[in-house]
Amino acid sequence: PTAEGDVYPSAQLAVQTELAGACFSPDGSTLFVNVYSPAQTLAIRGPWKHLS
Repeated sequence: PTAEGDVYPSAQLAVQTELAGACFSPDGSTLFVNVYSPAQTLAIRGPWKHLS
């Protein structure tokens, strides 16, 4: 979130499920998110540094 508490939209899931366990790779380039059902881990790469 921003210093004001706003969040940045980064992805939209097109299935009815739950997301959990988001974390960044050690170098900060990839965001990993777990999908409850079907059980999957998504890797989202992006230019994250400009959001901080």
